[in-house]
Amino acid sequence: MKAVRQHPYHVAEQHVKTNTVYLLSIKPDANNMIFRIGNRSWTTFARAGLTIQIQLEERASWLFTATELLTQQLWALNREQGLLDIFNMLSWSNNFIWSYNTLVDLSTVGDEIPQHLICMLQQAIQYGGTQQLEFLPEATRTKIRMVLNKWHPLLEGGQQFQYFGVKTLERLRGSSTLATWLMEQSADDYLQQQYREPTGMEDNMEENDAE
Repeated sequence: MKAVRQHPYHVAEQHVKTNTVYLLSIKPDANNMIFRIGNRSWTTFARAGLTIQIQLEERASWLFTATELLTQQLWALNREQGLLDIFNMLSWSNNFIWSYNTLVDLSTVGDEIPQHLICMLQQAIQYGGTQQLEFLPEATRTKIRMVLNKWHPLLEGGQQFQYFGVKTLERLRGSSTLATWLMEQSADDYLQQQYREPTGMEDNMEENDAE
């Protein structure tokens, strides 16, 4: 699941330069994982400040053990094959919302919600807007509305959520129609958007955000 969910994330963020993507899923050996983190060939970071993820550093290599090789699974996916199915599987209508590249499975939300899940839910709604609630199954939508009542903006620690969220349309990964939109984009369009000539404005925007 972790390998599969990275595909719509990178496609929607326009990180993909080719029509075909190879997804490799492998279960790391626990002892070797500690060793790799220790020698910094692997590093960890907190995605959105909430979930710990592992990344392989640039120019670092990963020599698989025999045990790890037995767990590997490989998929070859392109925008015409599999993308639509993955987006539909991980869509709002199937109880999933997104916080960056992390899925929040709302079907697991009970009466008592762990603090980390509350933070992820807040981020996901800030990210994609309250419009997501309209697409959730009815039982889930009712449950999440009860949770949102506790975050009323007039209450201490409350939140003010936007209907459309704070991200552009192509980054709303929970929308099942997003895959159709992505498949209609040509590789040239992707390259032009991803590798446009720098204007210098990006650096200024980052500096302003930092301030």
